[in-house]
Amino acid sequence: MSQQDARVFSHLATRRAIGLLGMALPMVLFAYAQISGRGLEPSISDFYHTAFGDYLVGALVAAGFFLISYKGYKRLPGEALSDRWVATLAGLGAIGVALFPTAPGPLKLCTGTGQLGEGYIQQGFAFHWMQMGYLHFGAALLFFICLAIFCLRLFPKTHGGAVDYKRDEHRTYLICGVLIVISILALIPLAFVSCQTSIALDELNYVFWVETVAVLAFGTSWLVKGKAIAGVKSLFN
Repeated sequence: MSQQDARVFSHLATRRAIGLLGMALPMVLFAYAQISGRGLEPSISDFYHTAFGDYLVGALVAAGFFLISYKGYKRLPGEALSDRWVATLAGLGAIGVALFPTAPGPLKLCTGTGQLGEGYIQQGFAFHWMQMGYLHFGAALLFFICLAIFCLRLFPKTHGGAVDYKRDEHRTYLICGVLIVISILALIPLAFVSCQTSIALDELNYVFWVETVAVLAFGTSWLVKGKAIAGVKSLFN
């Protein structure tokens, strides 16, 4: 194997590993929720406070390190974005989500009301969990934005630097990127809803399903880029 072939194989292997981690995460958590009998958590992040929390942290940290190690294509002259910098930021975001967990259910902040849940007051964790919540949300937002950039700008880029959605796999990236953006937009209003609405959405596992769409889109795009699966032609014919 030539040095060039070895580099190509390394890039493909890294992309596939990242994609597989993304695809496996919500599926494994869903299976655990059914097998354990406890049901789904309100969000993927809430699984941190279950017996499967170590798996969640491990998967996020592993994905983060794979992303940080990903070099991708070199930035062309005049380009503002590079594969390496966006991947590094995405990796830091994934690791940040793992290191700054969301608050456990009884201590969650009731957004939109300016009031803290009773658990905050009784246990004196208000400042700690509020700060953690801000860091968690910021890391998750950074992670998803970077994933959208990969799908919409970097993956469908041609050798000349222009974005081209004419190829089947490039249209797959477009669909994945749009799904990630829609997921981001669907989560932002949660910062402003009433406590009652937040509780109602938690009972529907709203955030879990929205995050699952984004994470599966992320995994699909990286598997396609890693040549593990081809662009789905039947979607466009």
